Amino acid sequence: MVARYPDQGLHRVLIARHISQGRINAAEAYLRYRLEKAGTADVHDTTTDLIAFLRTYVGPSAAIEEIDRLLQDPPLEPRMLQAARAELAFETGKHSAAITGMQKILQSADPSDRTSSIKVTLAEMHFVTGAIDSAKTLVEEVLADDPGQIDALKIKAEWLIEEDRPAEAIIQLRTALDFAPRDADTMSLMAAAYERAGDADLMGNMLSLAAEASLFSPEESLRYARYLLGSDKLLAAEEVLLSALRMRPGHLYLLASLGDLYVRKEDWARSAHVISTLEKQEGDTAQNFAHELTVRNLAARNRAQELEDFLLGLAEDGATLRTAPAIIRLRLTEGDAAGAVRYANDLLAKDPDNPTLKYLRAASLIESGQLDEAITALEGILADIPEAEAVWLTLYKLHRRHGDTDAASSVLARSLEALPASTKLNWAAAGEAEEQGDVDRAIAIYKDLYSADSTSVVIANNLASLLANYHSDRVSLERAFAIARRLRGTEVPQFQDTYGWISHQLGNDAEALEYLEDAAGTLVSDPEVQYHLAEVYLSLGQMKKALHQYGIASELLRDEQRSRPFTENLEAQLERLKMELN
Repeated sequence: MVARYPDQGLHRVLIARHISQGRINAAEAYLRYRLEKAGTADVHDTTTDLIAFLRTYVGPSAAIEEIDRLLQDPPLEPRMLQAARAELAFETGKHSAAITGMQKILQSADPSDRTSSIKVTLAEMHFVTGAIDSAKTLVEEVLADDPGQIDALKIKAEWLIEEDRPAEAIIQLRTALDFAPRDADTMSLMAAAYERAGDADLMGNMLSLAAEASLFSPEESLRYARYLLGSDKLLAAEEVLLSALRMRPGHLYLLASLGDLYVRKEDWARSAHVISTLEKQEGDTAQNFAHELTVRNLAARNRAQELEDFLLGLAEDGATLRTAPAIIRLRLTEGDAAGAVRYANDLLAKDPDNPTLKYLRAASLIESGQLDEAITALEGILADIPEAEAVWLTLYKLHRRHGDTDAASSVLARSLEALPASTKLNWAAAGEAEEQGDVDRAIAIYKDLYSADSTSVVIANNLASLLANYHSDRVSLERAFAIARRLRGTEVPQFQDTYGWISHQLGNDAEALEYLEDAAGTLVSDPEVQYHLAEVYLSLGQMKKALHQYGIASELLRDEQRSRPFTENLEAQLERLKMELN
């Protein structure tokens, strides 16, 4: 079939089948055969296929050795092999040497498609090392010479998405698809652009096309399945995962995702079959997935005694550190806080210096109400391991739960000295700054977090919400909308409030009303959300509804016994409407 239809990409299916069945040597032999028989037009692709295979399935050193062998009598221009060697060196951590090597290659290179490819690879290296301006300059140079260079278009689209410019990214990606209509990576990036633009339907359509174009590769299939699961389309997600497993039988992550899906569907027979399949495979990863699915299966069926017996059995087999948290959680869930503490103490007696066991004991003490002892235990861990992020967060939350806000603030300040780049600790600092009325500091922290990871929907929501609630200038509102645009169509009430309020601020009251009515109907005890809806009713001229909604928000604020930034306007509008309508 491969020989009869050489242009259909069937050789990739054959290689994938060899790999999925563990026949790595056969796959390598076939790739070497293709390279030996390749004509001039195919030699580049067959060479790069072999090198990529060796890098992934044998190791970077094997790929480098192959390149060195090929350079003795290069089947294609040496610069491409040298560039591939530099790229492998970069992957192994030799960043400076790799970048210098790529720059040297480019010094004597004439403009060509191959030169453009090398420039793109160098640009990717610059992005990784933080030389963003240098990377962008190289990409723009490539696109100036060749507006259809697919990899350059994809890189540019990626940074446009990161900068919340999805419409521009989509234009770049459409151009890329014009040149390579079946490029799965481009389709996945297009899905990310549509997600950032808030178009969930087009995002899903692109993920579907990417999965099909990749012949249901694990990465694309898992990405599409996650989207479908998020939309509660379990049957469609199941079919995607099964299609992927037909191409890659035994793939651990596909099996684990399928097992999770069956637990969610309460399809216990198929869940058990996936567990059995995983148990038959070698390696810790497969066994860990099997154990995790077993735990989820038993927990979902409320078979608590069987679950504890299973976990204790694993602990006896040497998996104590993996099973102990689940055993302790199980006992706490059953109301046996004393039993949880006893179990943690027993484990710690056998291994008194183990920080994980110390932390589990502290968590058990918290749940059993022994807060002072828990604080002492957590401080003890931090004295030895100041970079323990989870311990800092637990101690911070414990002081807040105890009502000691000064101690909590002190812990947070100490934690940020130890871990200044921690996302979770900075997140806590932003929340604390907002509570204390230091909104500008909270916004500055969220901006830093957003710059580090603009894919986080929660960080995006929080930053956009603060900008819209505390800055009324057009520039801030438009920036808030650019960040929050991905929330369009959301069913999460907090996100609905953010998107609806920004829409109102920008004059889109009809759209705002839909989101804020849903949010206010769910977040019934949040005075700010109720106030936002009242403001939209007022803007739309629905005075009676506005009066009623202002009244709800006012009562909630009275119960809170604290003032909010919108309190003064709320009370003024409430009094005015009472006078006008009565």
